[in-house]
Amino acid sequence: MAAATKAHHSKFDPQQINPGLEVVFPNDEQPSSKSSIKVDIIAIPGLGANPEWTWKHEKVHWLRDPNMLGRKIPNCRISVFQYQSQWFGKGSVNQRIESVANQLLYALDRSRGTDTKTPIIFVCHCLGGIILEKALLTSRLRQNDFPSVYPWVAGCIFLGTPFHGTKTQSKAMVLAEMAETIGMGTPSSLLKMLEKDSEILNSLLEDFALLARDAQIRLFCFFEQEKSDLVGLFIKGLSWKNQELIVDEASATITSVEKLGLKSDHFHLNKYDGPKDGNFKYVSEEIRVTAQKADGILKTRQNQLRQALVNDRTYHTMIDHLGKGFQDIDAAKNGPYKGPRGTKLSSVLELENFKNWRQQDTHQVLWVHGKAGTGQGAVASSAIEYLEKSREHGSIVTSFFCDQSDKQRRSMKGLLQLVVRQIIDMDQDLARHLLSDSTKSKDAGKQEFDP
Repeated sequence: MAAATKAHHSKFDPQQINPGLEVVFPNDEQPSSKSSIKVDIIAIPGLGANPEWTWKHEKVHWLRDPNMLGRKIPNCRISVFQYQSQWFGKGSVNQRIESVANQLLYALDRSRGTDTKTPIIFVCHCLGGIILEKALLTSRLRQNDFPSVYPWVAGCIFLGTPFHGTKTQSKAMVLAEMAETIGMGTPSSLLKMLEKDSEILNSLLEDFALLARDAQIRLFCFFEQEKSDLVGLFIKGLSWKNQELIVDEASATITSVEKLGLKSDHFHLNKYDGPKDGNFKYVSEEIRVTAQKADGILKTRQNQLRQALVNDRTYHTMIDHLGKGFQDIDAAKNGPYKGPRGTKLSSVLELENFKNWRQQDTHQVLWVHGKAGTGQGAVASSAIEYLEKSREHGSIVTSFFCDQSDKQRRSMKGLLQLVVRQIIDMDQDLARHLLSDSTKSKDAGKQEFDP
């Protein structure tokens, strides 16, 4: 029997790419329904990455292995994004970042579906993080085209992403240009943009950092602490004189974002030998923490978005609409009594019913009623003034004076309109709860109420 041989892969070999998203966990042997998925984890590889070996150390594929990330984060779905980016060897291509970012967005939006509200966590190695920056900026601008992406992004974990480029890009360009002369490489646009301190990268990072801050997306950056031999990696037997960090800490991190160095070179930041691997523990823990916080991140973002939608124009539209139909809105709110207030208050405060009402913890309605001419208007006005002065911080006092001769003031609809109007007049942020699903409609802010 012939001895088993170990499979070898060469940088000169053409890569077998199946563009798009591939679900690697759970697999067919670990079936799960779509409804049981609580978080989507999307892994984006770097430049020229071989899809078979990018996330794999020997036989251990930490994204596929049920004893690794899948065990760390229950009810997750893990997918790997594949794209053509080979710049060295047979089958080299010239790709543009805009094209790859759009491929990611289309693949992600179509795989999730328009009704999916599962949080998304991205794990990016090297150039994968740059592609993600571009993709998320695009997804925010084109939410109608990709409705299931930007609103649901909870976090991004970066593994050696060159946010400010890399000094080794110049060496890679030399290799690519040399290889191009014999049809074995190409100085692709993706490789060119990784130039150290590239203005394109700096501008992209500035926009992305603002997006992440505004959307409260959780970011975490890992960087390498061991040097690599770039030339020796691509050409066996040939080595550059000095090894160096492919992406140093300054380039691999974002200002004010959490970061951690790993005992690894650049090409092993995304490969681990098992569940006990120290680097795996660090990386998987940050993914787990992000998954744990995901629902809260999305809820906070949605609340902020709704508040932002209640701009001054929409708010005043609501106030005007809620006041329509009243003959005298001030009388409906404050009553017809114009005399001195407080004259009837002392007797009201001594009433047993009023004392009991004030002591109740639940929100209650105070109903002042009586025969015409018995002074209930003065009593009610005095009570309202007392409650407004003695109210606790954050509480709201509203009032409504009924009038049989006014259609609005004798209807439940009129009562509801005026109470809601007073509530949002006291706290504009509460107006977000009145927004319809279609805030772009010309009737936004004109909510109707059924009695």
